[in-house]
Amino acid sequence: MPDIDNAFRLNWENGFDAVYQYVFYGPSFMPSHPAPEPSLIIMSAGLGDLRMPSGRCLRITAGDIFFSVGTEGRQTAYWSEGTVVSDLYFKDGKIPDHKVVPELSSTNEHPSENTGEL
Repeated sequence: MPDIDNAFRLNWENGFDAVYQYVFYGPSFMPSHPAPEPSLIIMSAGLGDLRMPSGRCLRITAGDIFFSVGTEGRQTAYWSEGTVVSDLYFKDGKIPDHKVVPELSSTNEHPSENTGEL
């Protein structure tokens, strides 16, 4: 954007059917549920554990951004106090064109170390 350092406009107008923001006070538990529609999840603050139907548990922290593409079965989530999560549901339930990058090992700090991409 002109006159603003490091600001880029995202062309997301008309790209989402709904956007929700959750702010968790105290330790919070989200009951077991299927992911209803494909969405973009943005963690602004806090800490969360997502348990997948397979039993795998994913730890997410502030700054994590990922697609939720739906699950077969149910997932649960636990959130620390002060967690802020934004959930943006894609228009017509379709994720826009994107590039999938490999999952990083826990020893890597940044995606560009492995893939040359951000």
